[in-house]
Amino acid sequence: MRTPEQVFGTTIRELRLERGWTQEQLAERAYLHRTYVAAIEAGKRNVAIVNVVYLARAIGVAPGELFRNFTKPYIDRQPPNDRNATRMSRNKRGNRTQEVVGSIPFSSTNGFAPRRRVGFVVTRRIRST
Repeated sequence: MRTPEQVFGTTIRELRLERGWTQEQLAERAYLHRTYVAAIEAGKRNVAIVNVVYLARAIGVAPGELFRNFTKPYIDRQPPNDRNATRMSRNKRGNRTQEVVGSIPFSSTNGFAPRRRVGFVVTRRIRST
């Protein structure tokens, strides 16, 4: 599955090519740098909302039109930096269990200790239907 950045970049590229513009021409009209527009189209940049508005204004569409290719799987998807892993297994009695292994950010209350990640494991039994 493509990332949201790649879907957004594809939409920008399609609209730019419909108008027959180069990346440089779009960048000039949107007051952005040419390499930034190239990185957006390649799906390598997470675009700020201000730049979404600049791009939409330059292309001549509403900002919402730039998100036309997004479908429901992108809305339901968990963030890519989620470090939790789920594993299905059976316990000693043969019951199905789900184990979530991951880590969460932790910092001290005084703010002087370095930030670190604390690991955790959560196991729950899944009822048979």
